[in-house]
Amino acid sequence: MDAPPVHRVDVGGLSVGYRRGGTGPPLVLLHGAYEDSRFWVRQLADLSDEFTVVAPDVPGFGSSDDPPETWTAAEYGDCLAGFLDVLGLRRPIVLGLSFGSVLALALYRQRPDAVGALVLASAYAGWAGSLPPEEVQRRLAQVRRELELPPEQILPTWLPTLLTPQASPHLVDLVAAMMRDFHPAGMRAALHGMGEVDLRRVLPTIAVPTLLLYGDADVRSPVSMAEDLHARIPTSTLVVIPGAPHLANLEQPDAFNAAVRRFTHNLPELPTTVTDQGLAAVCHRWIRALNTHDLDAAVDCFDEDYQDEAPARRGEQVRGRDHVRRNFQRLFTELPDLTATACNTVVGDQQVWLEWRMQGTRRDGTLMEFVGVNIFEVTHDRLRSGRIYTELVRDMGGIDAQLDRMATGEGL
Repeated sequence: MDAPPVHRVDVGGLSVGYRRGGTGPPLVLLHGAYEDSRFWVRQLADLSDEFTVVAPDVPGFGSSDDPPETWTAAEYGDCLAGFLDVLGLRRPIVLGLSFGSVLALALYRQRPDAVGALVLASAYAGWAGSLPPEEVQRRLAQVRRELELPPEQILPTWLPTLLTPQASPHLVDLVAAMMRDFHPAGMRAALHGMGEVDLRRVLPTIAVPTLLLYGDADVRSPVSMAEDLHARIPTSTLVVIPGAPHLANLEQPDAFNAAVRRFTHNLPELPTTVTDQGLAAVCHRWIRALNTHDLDAAVDCFDEDYQDEAPARRGEQVRGRDHVRRNFQRLFTELPDLTATACNTVVGDQQVWLEWRMQGTRRDGTLMEFVGVNIFEVTHDRLRSGRIYTELVRDMGGIDAQLDRMATGEGL
């Protein structure tokens, strides 16, 4: 089973990769240490029939940039809140497993308004919040030693604590592949920011519905830990999956996913995924990519089946993302100092009207300046279709004058 492709967004100067599938209320999945978004392959496949499932590579893991090694738990929480804002995910269900549960709590501490519900699986209130001091120090020392070793030497220590002996070879290979791909710098940052954090004070402040989901065969975060969190979180429900290990979502995905569904079916109605902020955000991501001449990031703002037309240019049409890529390649080549500005955005029902200005110098020294208005249809944080009104001009009087021209059929 293949995971969906990785997409990328900029969050506070870091490039953050993520996978996405489905439509419906937003469900954000936060993976554990030594892992990445591939960890959620079964949830991306199975839960996408009911949810918009979004699985980021947490900074320092997978396809995402490494954060500074001095990052704190607060900075991880702020970054995750920024990720939700950029994608326009309003009060999603946030599901974190193991290290991901600590990230979910850090997010809630920083921005409780950003979270609609919590699912804390195989969870800790931080190692220091859930383990005896000597066990915290043992784990910290173990990981510090491992960062100096090849991945093959740490697999025999970790795998028996994550999966049961009955785990399929496919699952063992998947976990081993993620561990082989870990970022030493990313793990050092995670260890610095999250390794000794104690989030017990957050627990009684949680006011959103919370599912605690554990396996009774988990040797890293046992059921006794679950019972402690359950006693401290007033809004919590505890579910224990018989025979499930630490990575319950992988080894018992059907039971894991069923527990998530049952929990969410009892929640108040959740919002749709893309908010007005998210509709505008994709346009601003596109403008940022143009300014940095990041071809991949610019193209990633557009749906695979994107199409548009330019009425003022005799119906010139763009069909598909490959056509978009060719156009941007030509633009970056012809105007190597291209700059772009989003002058104004007007958001409607799954639609954005974007007024923009671009300028650059051709290789022959000719200064080119364009203004335009694009009317984009937006689906799942990507531009799906558009009507383009643009001209090589100095002053078009702003978006109101432009809309007047468009309303009378004059174009530009």
